[in-house]
Amino acid sequence: MDTVFNQGTAAVRPFKVENGRAYGPGVLDMKGGLVMALYVIRALLENGWQETDMTVLLCGDEEMSHPFTDAVAQFKKAGAGKDAVFNLEFGRVDGSVVTGRKGTTRPTLVVEGIASHAGNEPEKGASAILELAQKTVAIHALNNFAVGTTYNVGVVSGGTMANIVADKAVGEVDVRFKTIVEAEKSIADVQRIVETNYVPHTKTTVTGNVIKFMPFETTPGVQRLYEHYASQAEKLGLAKPGQQYVGGASDAAWPAMTGAPTLCGVGPCGAGAHSDSEYIEVATLTERALLLASCIMELDEL
Repeated sequence: MDTVFNQGTAAVRPFKVENGRAYGPGVLDMKGGLVMALYVIRALLENGWQETDMTVLLCGDEEMSHPFTDAVAQFKKAGAGKDAVFNLEFGRVDGSVVTGRKGTTRPTLVVEGIASHAGNEPEKGASAILELAQKTVAIHALNNFAVGTTYNVGVVSGGTMANIVADKAVGEVDVRFKTIVEAEKSIADVQRIVETNYVPHTKTTVTGNVIKFMPFETTPGVQRLYEHYASQAEKLGLAKPGQQYVGGASDAAWPAMTGAPTLCGVGPCGAGAHSDSEYIEVATLTERALLLASCIMELDEL
C-alpha cells in the first residue's frame, strides 16, 4: 500500500525497531498511518462508539497518480457531505499536520526534428535538442514564486551521436500550483509553449498535460478542523501541533474539493520518506491514534 520501493526491498532492508524508532521501506509513507488507522477503528468499535458512520478508503496507487484505479472518483464520492476527513499521511518531525498542499501536473514534451550529418550537411538538419532547449528556457521562465506556481524540466534526453543533428528529444516536466485557477493556467501556458516553434521544421507533441493532483486548498473548513484537532491535543495533555503548507501533493485534495473539512498528515511522525533512512517515532503511533480517536468522538465540538 502506497510505497515507492521496488518489490524485494523489504527482504534487503527489513522492518526493525531501534532506540524508539521503527525503520523499513514505507514505514513512514505511509504504512505507519495505515496501522494507526486500523487501531483507531478497532478502539472505537471495542469501546462501543457508534454515533455516526465512518468511511475508510485505502488506495495502493497514490504514488503513481492513480493509473490503475478510479480512486479520485471514490475519494470525491466518499468525501461529499462528510463532517470531517482525515488523511493519515505522516506527521512532521515537530508534530505538525498539513493544512494545504500544492497540486501537480507532469507533462512530457516529445520533439521531432530532422537528422543530418553535423559536419557535412548541418544546414539540412533540424535539431530537436535545440528546440527542446528553447522550450526548456521558456517553461522555466513561467516560474512565479510569489504565487507559488513552479515549473521544472527535470529530465531531458535526445540524440544519438555528437556528429548527428538530433532528430528526437524528450523533456519531462514537473509543475506545482496552489490553486485550481493556477492549475488551469499552467496547462494553457505549457500548451502555448508546445505550439510555439523555435527551430523551423521541428514538431512538438505533449502528453500528460493534465492535472495529476488538484491542490489541497486551505479553506475555512480546513482551518476549523485544524483548530478542533489542536484543541483535542490540549485536552489530552499533548503539545499543540503546528500546521504546515507543503509542496507535495496528496489525496486530501479530492474530498476537500467537495467542501468537506479535511486535514492531512495526521499519521505518526518521522522523517526520511522515500529514502533508505525512513523512520517513524514509535511513541507517536499511540499519541496520534489517541488524538485522532478523540477528534472523531468529539466531532460535535467542530
